[in-house]
Amino acid sequence: MNEKITITTEKGNQISADIICYLENTVSGKKYLYYTLNEITGTGTNSTVKIYVSKILQNNPTLDTPITEEEWNELKGHMGEALKGAVNNTVKYLPPSELVNAVSVSDRAIAMPTNYDYINKQRGIYAQAVASMSEPVNKVVTPEPIEEPKTQTLNEAINASVETSTASNEPIGAQQANVTPNVAETNNITPVNASANVNLTFKPLDANELEQKYAEMIEYINKLKEMELDAIKRYNATIELSNMHNEQHANYVANEQIKENTQNVNNMTPKEPEPVTPIVPEPAKEPASSSDIETNWFDMPNNTAA
Repeated sequence: MNEKITITTEKGNQISADIICYLENTVSGKKYLYYTLNEITGTGTNSTVKIYVSKILQNNPTLDTPITEEEWNELKGHMGEALKGAVNNTVKYLPPSELVNAVSVSDRAIAMPTNYDYINKQRGIYAQAVASMSEPVNKVVTPEPIEEPKTQTLNEAINASVETSTASNEPIGAQQANVTPNVAETNNITPVNASANVNLTFKPLDANELEQKYAEMIEYINKLKEMELDAIKRYNATIELSNMHNEQHANYVANEQIKENTQNVNNMTPKEPEPVTPIVPEPAKEPASSSDIETNWFDMPNNTAA
């Protein structure tokens, strides 16, 4: 099953997408569409394909809400269940014919490694579920009521015998002796021959078919194991790279701290005092004589008289 669908996004854009599966959560009643635009990034074992999950509009305010983190974890869990072949009783697959004018309320996306082959596995599960919905259901036929055969009562048998004896001129007593009802015939019971042989045909079981079934299961489990081991290796490599980066950063910070501390210590080392030149006091000057004092001519007495 690889059907196309036109879906209107929450932004109002219309896109053509490939359906992966359409399902309903039987507990919450919310409906989700898994689809892909076949966007592949990278090459080889490192390549990934983008998977989208849309919550489909149901015109119900309690259901038409954005996908929460809890919902998103559940939706990613459904992907993991499909990879492992697990069954979830809360998931009900819906036929694509119900996706008429599909409108998305909320979208989430995840990059899935292509070597997981998730799209084909999920489509296989979805196709099988949809096919089982379209199989004809055995119609219950109500059997028509069976009319019970009429049995004569003792009086009816005697009267009939009297009429017969009258026609055949036989004595009534002789006819009465012949009309004693047979219990088995009166109750319409057919005796069963207990000694009858019942032939039952038994079909032998095919051991090779069972061996092939388990061989396919073991092969699938081994492939799943290899994929999970590869994912663990890549996860551990990422952790190791992150630890190396953190260690390098810690060493860099420690070295910078040492440099800063060394510089601070150097700045705190006291310098040797420069030699102080002794100050030689100048010799005291002798007091100036009166002749050496500048004269203020405005205060001079007027000695013009001689």
